[in-house]
Amino acid sequence: MMKYILIFSLFLCFFSEAIGQPKIANSITKGDSPSFYHFSDMKGNKERSLSEFKGKFILIDVWASWCTPCQREFPALDSLRDHYKDDNLIVLGVSIDNQWYRWVGAVNNFKLPEPQFQKGTNNQFEKEFGISLIPRMILLDPQGKVVDENMPKASDKKIYTIIDKALKTNI
Repeated sequence: MMKYILIFSLFLCFFSEAIGQPKIANSITKGDSPSFYHFSDMKGNKERSLSEFKGKFILIDVWASWCTPCQREFPALDSLRDHYKDDNLIVLGVSIDNQWYRWVGAVNNFKLPEPQFQKGTNNQFEKEFGISLIPRMILLDPQGKVVDENMPKASDKKIYTIIDKALKTNI
């Protein structure tokens, strides 16, 4: 009986600690400028950054090779890219895959267009944007400031309204 009480007590201690942890809120919000991040690209370069696209709106699609909802969004992302191909907008894929070969395999398998970057997990990018669920869409303006850190999915028509408004007010 004493053994069961001890196990139950340890169980309660563990879960009360987990439940008591505050949820980390996004530290990045509208108008903020995110930190300078380095990403890996398809050629293995690890010094790629968001600053390469300054002067353009950047729609960041955060995804992973194992994420089925992310994969379902790829056709809608292609439509979105086509729709805005003549506008000052770049759609940038950022994978949180930890294994480079899985990321490259998914990019090739789904024929994802460049630019595609890899960041992995447990890093400043993921923490700063509070990324806990994917797919996740983030819109930055041409100055690199956050327009919307929680954009609708590419398959949601509301995303077009938000992008259109941003393009009109910030060009």
